[in-house]
Amino acid sequence: MKAIIFIAPPGAGKSTQADIFSRIFNMQHLDASRILQESLDKMDQSNPEVAQARLDYKEGRLMDPAFVAKVIFGKIRELYKEGKSIVFSGSFRTLYEAENGLPLMSDLYGKDNIHIFNIYISEEESIRRSLGRRVCKLNRHAIPNYESFKDRMECPFDGSELIRRSTDNAEVARFRYHVYSKDTSPVLEYMKKNNYEVVSIEGAQGIDEVTFSILAHLQLHPL
Repeated sequence: MKAIIFIAPPGAGKSTQADIFSRIFNMQHLDASRILQESLDKMDQSNPEVAQARLDYKEGRLMDPAFVAKVIFGKIRELYKEGKSIVFSGSFRTLYEAENGLPLMSDLYGKDNIHIFNIYISEEESIRRSLGRRVCKLNRHAIPNYESFKDRMECPFDGSELIRRSTDNAEVARFRYHVYSKDTSPVLEYMKKNNYEVVSIEGAQGIDEVTFSILAHLQLHPL
C-alpha cells in the first residue's frame, strides 16, 4: 500500500489533485477538512473543545493540532486496516501533526511508500482561487476557479449541486494564507530534515499540467 501527501496553501489545488489521483490509482482520498467537519457534526456540540474547533474553522484558524491528530490518525489507522492506499489533502498542516503522523505513516505504509508533493502558489493567486472555488454538496469534490468550470452548476463527478463555502471570502482567504506560511511551511522543513523526499510543483499551471508534473515524478517512483 502507498500514500501520497499534498502540502499546499489554500486554493493551490490539493483537493483537486487528490480527487484525480484517487481515481487514477484507486486510492482513498483523505480530505482532512471533510473528515474533521463530519467528525465535529457527530460530536457533542456543547463540548467546549468541539465549539472551539468549529469557531477556529469558521474564522480561518488551524484547529488544535492534538484534536486534529486524534481525528485524522484514527482515520489513517481505519483505512490501513481496510487495506487502502491513501492520498491526503489538507494534512499534515502543523509541525505537531507531522512529528506524530509521519512516524505513524512510516510504520504502517513504509517510508519508501510515502510520496510528498509541495504545490506552491503566490498569496494573491491563493486568494483569487479561494474566492471563486466551489464544492459539491454530496461529496465535497473541489471545483476550482477556472474558466472552464464557471458555468457548471452540477458536480462533474456525482451530479450534486455546486455551492460556495461561507468561509471563502477575501479576509479569511488572506488570513489562511498567512496561517499556512507560518504554521504549515515548517512541516516541509521537518520532512526534508528527516529524509522524506519533498517534490515541489508549480501550482500556477493548469490542472492538467500539475497532474502531468506529478505523474512524471511517479513514473520514476511507481506506486
